[in-house]
Amino acid sequence: MVKDLRRAVARDASYPRVVFFHQGTVGIGDMVFEDLWPKARAVADPERAFYCAFGRRRGSARDFLKLRTLVGLGRAMLKGNGVGRPRGGDVRTLPGVLVVLGNRVVWEHPFSGGPGDHPSFEAVADHARQAMSETPA
Repeated sequence: MVKDLRRAVARDASYPRVVFFHQGTVGIGDMVFEDLWPKARAVADPERAFYCAFGRRRGSARDFLKLRTLVGLGRAMLKGNGVGRPRGGDVRTLPGVLVVLGNRVVWEHPFSGGPGDHPSFEAVADHARQAMSETPA
């Protein structure tokens, strides 16, 4: 997902600012993002405070066995990505993509299809731009 988002940002110079939150330590985050996107902004959240505040839930066995999840795994493997060993955090916590403007979430991709249910990152940018245009200066 990080690689896909990096490509979307590279294609669109006006892409809204992206900030990642991860469950590892700062050191783990630095190591992971050095490989995936060295210039990415990332916040270490090993206590999962932001994850909980934004309603990220633990996936069930059912979430991880959904067809969409398995298709997402296959798509990732075709891109040269695999399942590595966990580097901290709760691997069952479902991801989230949120558009935050000021102190409110204005759009969210719910990952209802499981962890492989990625949004269109072009659509994410469109939601962010729409929210910014509707907010008074």
